[in-house]
Amino acid sequence: MPNIFDGINKLSDNELIEQIALLETINMYNLSKPIAQKAIKKAVNIINFLGNKIGKDPNIKEPEVKEIWTLLEEKTNELKEYTREELNERLKEILIEKSKNKSDEPSEDEISVKVIEEAAKLYKINDNLTPAKKADLTYLNYSKKNDENEERHLKGENIQEVEYVIVGEENNQYLEFEEENEFKKVIEEDKISILNSMKNLDKDMLAKIVWIAVKSYGKLFTPKNEDMPSFVNGEEKEAIIKNDEAFRSLKDNLLKTENEVKKCINDIEKNENDLNKENKNLNSKIKIIKNSEKDIIDLENLKKSLKEEKKLKCEKLQIFEEQRKNLNLEELNLLMEEYEKVKLEVFDITNEINNIIHEITYKNELRNNTLEEINEKEELLKKLSIEKEKLAKEKEKLQEIFLSKKEEANQIESEKRCEIFSRWKDTFDRFIIEDTDIENIVDFSIDELIEIEKCLYELHFTHDPEALSIGLVKEGREKYDYFEAVSDKGFNFEVWYKVLENKKIHIISIHC
Repeated sequence: MPNIFDGINKLSDNELIEQIALLETINMYNLSKPIAQKAIKKAVNIINFLGNKIGKDPNIKEPEVKEIWTLLEEKTNELKEYTREELNERLKEILIEKSKNKSDEPSEDEISVKVIEEAAKLYKINDNLTPAKKADLTYLNYSKKNDENEERHLKGENIQEVEYVIVGEENNQYLEFEEENEFKKVIEEDKISILNSMKNLDKDMLAKIVWIAVKSYGKLFTPKNEDMPSFVNGEEKEAIIKNDEAFRSLKDNLLKTENEVKKCINDIEKNENDLNKENKNLNSKIKIIKNSEKDIIDLENLKKSLKEEKKLKCEKLQIFEEQRKNLNLEELNLLMEEYEKVKLEVFDITNEINNIIHEITYKNELRNNTLEEINEKEELLKKLSIEKEKLAKEKEKLQEIFLSKKEEANQIESEKRCEIFSRWKDTFDRFIIEDTDIENIVDFSIDELIEIEKCLYELHFTHDPEALSIGLVKEGREKYDYFEAVSDKGFNFEVWYKVLENKKIHIISIHC
């Protein structure tokens, strides 16, 4: 991009001297000094006058009062002795000072960027704009301000007999000093405070430098859309917009199909999980059936054994019944003891048999219920298997559609990418762009692409590309310079780049 020196170099020696004289002379100290000197001079006159009245001559020397215009004239005469090269260096030094540039031995581009940044602050210009855009907006704002001043002057505003000092260019406030009560005005704290608040004076002067630079350059610093490698108009642009819309529609459908494939894969995974879960449940139920049937057999055998034992004990009780008829009292007592013992055993066996019967009933119910559950599980597994087969076919179909659309999109992307970089190759011969760089370049509309190219144009034709960098970004082990940009329509993006030793510029990526 052009810098302010490209315009300033077109100035004549006298024009350059005028600007240097203004920059070096117009400052807070020189602006306020004549007023203070006038006040002191009046005070000296009063002291000398009073001294003479009382017969004592204080003999205090009056200070010499130099107006700002006198200082400017002296500075101009001094600078006329300088060569053009010396004037150029003098200008750079004062611009570095005024723009608060803290770089060691800054390049002309660095000085220019800093001057433009400081001047842009005067008009609250968006900080994310490129230096060229800031310079142009500063030029337009300053031109508008000049037109307003000229209009006020033509309407009859008289500034001949009053001295004005610019306090704030942003709100066009002025501090007026008149001859009357000069000393009082100087020492009043509020006036001193106002003078000390003239922080925009340097910015206003830098804005003038930017305005002069752009004006002398002969055209705006921002490149024209028509000069961009991708610029098209009329039917050709309409065709590109139509193709871009079709491409975006294809990518939207591709994304939709990709999401459908992912959903299908998730459904298959869920189906397989359900199948595994239900198979485990089925095996568990089958195991319950086997255990229940085994338990029933064991319980039936135990019940049969207990019944036989009970039968024997009942027969023994009948024998006791027959025997007690023929026994004496002592033998009967012994027999009855044995009888009660056997009778109690029969009772216990009966209870145990009843418990076994209940247990067998429970096991039978468990088996029957489990058999019903097994039938349900087998039916569910059958449905899940059918669903699995259906999902597998759907996945295969979707993947075929996806791959077909992906191949079509890749082909369009490849062609579009080649077309863009082919155009760039002719215009941006300093750029190095590798296959993996700026992969998203095909996603930008034609208007967005033009805005990107205007910023790349500015980067490419800047003698010192690092002057445009606003900092470093880290990606992995690499660090890259970057700058931010915003279009008139609010399209924001960042350009990451790296300046190589051979002065080539590696364009890494463009982030939105």
